[in-house]
Amino acid sequence: MSMVSIKLNFRPSKVIGKPGTLYFRLIHNRIMREVGTCYKLYSDEWENGHIKFYGSGTERHRYLFNVQRLLQKDILHLKNIINRMEQSRKPYSVDDIINTYKSVNSNLVSFCTFVNETTRHLRTIGKLRLAETYTTSKNSFLRFRGEKGDICFDEMDADLIKEYEAYLLEDCGLNLNTVSFYMRNLRAIYNRAVEKKLTESRNLFKHVYTGVRKTVKRAISSEVIQRIKQLDLTRFPILEESRDYFLLSFYLRGISFVDLSYLKMNNLQNGCLKYLRHKTNQLLSIKWETQMQEIVNRYHVAGSPYLLPIINVPGVEERRQYQNGLHRINAHLKIIGQLVGCPIKLTTYCARHGWASIARNLNIPLSIISESMGHTSESTTRIYLASLDNVLIDDANKMIIDAI
Repeated sequence: MSMVSIKLNFRPSKVIGKPGTLYFRLIHNRIMREVGTCYKLYSDEWENGHIKFYGSGTERHRYLFNVQRLLQKDILHLKNIINRMEQSRKPYSVDDIINTYKSVNSNLVSFCTFVNETTRHLRTIGKLRLAETYTTSKNSFLRFRGEKGDICFDEMDADLIKEYEAYLLEDCGLNLNTVSFYMRNLRAIYNRAVEKKLTESRNLFKHVYTGVRKTVKRAISSEVIQRIKQLDLTRFPILEESRDYFLLSFYLRGISFVDLSYLKMNNLQNGCLKYLRHKTNQLLSIKWETQMQEIVNRYHVAGSPYLLPIINVPGVEERRQYQNGLHRINAHLKIIGQLVGCPIKLTTYCARHGWASIARNLNIPLSIISESMGHTSESTTRIYLASLDNVLIDDANKMIIDAI
C-alpha cells in the first residue's frame, strides 16, 4: 500500500500585522500538492506545527479552539477519502484525493474564495458591474470581520448577519436603504453558494432588512435646469463641459451616464440615436435634436469612435475610464448645483429624475412616461415604453427640451 503524507502548515501573511493562512500539504507517489483552508492565524498563534492558544476565555481563544476542531474534522475527511481509495484497489493520484475532498468538504470553501471565483467568472462573461458590486460587498463584510478575517459558509449564521447589519447601521452610519443594498448582495452571494451545493440553505437573512424604502426624490425642476443651462461658465471650461454632458443626458430622456459614455458615432442612424442600454440590453431609439448635435460638435474628438471624449483611449480599460469620468463629472456637478442654488446634490442621475418630473408637469400622459422614470420598478417603465409608438415618445421629448 502506497502511503499518503498529510501535513498541516502555516503560511504567514506578507503584510505585517495581518493573519496568515493554514493549508494542507499532501504527498503521494512523490507528488506534492497543497490545498488551502479558510482558517486564519497570526504568526504567534502557530508553533511547531500546532495552534498556540492565548487568553483563555476570550473570543480569540474560542475562535482558535473552533479552528482546531474544524481542522481535526478536515483531517478525518482526508483520511477517510484515502482509505476508500485504498480499499477500491484502483490507482489514484494526489489530485484525485484533493478533488474528492473539495467535493465533499464544504468547510473548505470560504466566503472570500467563493466571491473571488464568482467575480472572476462574471468579468469573463462581461457582467462587470455585478462583479464590482460583489467585490464591494465582500470588502465591506471583511471590514466587519476585522482580525477574524475570512469565514467558511458553514460558520455563518443568522446572528452573524444581524451583527453585520448593526455594524453597518451604527458603526458605519449608513442609512437603511444602503444597509439593505449590502444585505441583498450578501444574500445573493450566499444563494449562489447554496445553488452550487457548497452549503445548505438556512434562511440566514430572516432577521435583517432587505427591502427598499422610498427616499428623498432626486428630481429637479425645469427652473433649476434652465439656470444650469444659462449659467455662464466660459471662464471654467472644465465645469462647462460637465454641465453640457449633464444637459445632453437630459435631452436624451435622462440617459444613464454609463450609456452616455459608451455612445458611438455609428449609434447615429438616419436622424435617430439607437443604442442598447447597458443595464437591461433594451434597444432605445431617440430622435436626434439640434441641441444634442451642438454639444457633440463641441466635444467630439475627430477620429474617435465615441461621441464624447469620456472614453479617451478605446480598447484600454474602458470601464475604468468611464468610472473616472463619472467621479470627475459628479464632482463638477456638485459645484454647479451650488452655483445655481439646486435644492439637492446635483449628480448625473438627477437628469433622469428631472426629465420624468418635468414630463409629468407638462401633463404628458403616464402611459408615455410612467411614474418611475418614476415607478419604483424600472421594469414597469420598460413595459410602458416598449408598447408605444416611438413617434409619441420623440414628440414628448421635444416638448421637454423646448420647455427649458
